[in-house]
Amino acid sequence: MRAACGWNQSAAGDFVPVVYLHRPFASFLVEVGAIDDAVSGPLASDDGAWNTTEWFPSLMKTSNALQVLPGSLGGGPIDWILVDTMAAMIHQISQQHRGGEMSEEQVFNLANPNGAQWSSLIPKVLEARAPGNMVVPLAQWVQRLATEVDVERLPALKILEFFLGMATDTQLPSSDGRVKLEIGLAAKYSKAMTVLEAIGS
Repeated sequence: MRAACGWNQSAAGDFVPVVYLHRPFASFLVEVGAIDDAVSGPLASDDGAWNTTEWFPSLMKTSNALQVLPGSLGGGPIDWILVDTMAAMIHQISQQHRGGEMSEEQVFNLANPNGAQWSSLIPKVLEARAPGNMVVPLAQWVQRLATEVDVERLPALKILEFFLGMATDTQLPSSDGRVKLEIGLAAKYSKAMTVLEAIGS
């Protein structure tokens, strides 16, 4: 399934522009932030799992192996959207677009306007995914990781520089290290976005 998803993304990137050249159609661009699966996301307690090559699953697997969980994730809010809600938002925007209620070539940024702080999610994450883990500052977690060499056991080692950058971002007084998405346009055309609650609510 994961390989198929990757292939589909690649194929769509090549296929859609070719089709558009031969038979132009109305279109709009959606920039999607992080998507959370209600069944296998970070707060789920069953056996589901995200793509293990992504940064958050790598962090969780590594944290469980080290038995320590970082107390922050770069300072920015957790603005993930449940996959079913994301689908509803895209559908609502497409319906408005099809009805001629917006101009061509619009770009919609989809992210949760009610971001949660990682610190507020830690108790639920510990209960669902990492019981018994100790919570430590992110910089300490990264320092501990940097002393390890077992990539299979600790997949976060593969993207150590990413986590080093994340730890640096938390030390900046006026920045959380993240690009702020402008989501007002998407909220205008998607009722589902306007009623979103923070992850873990």
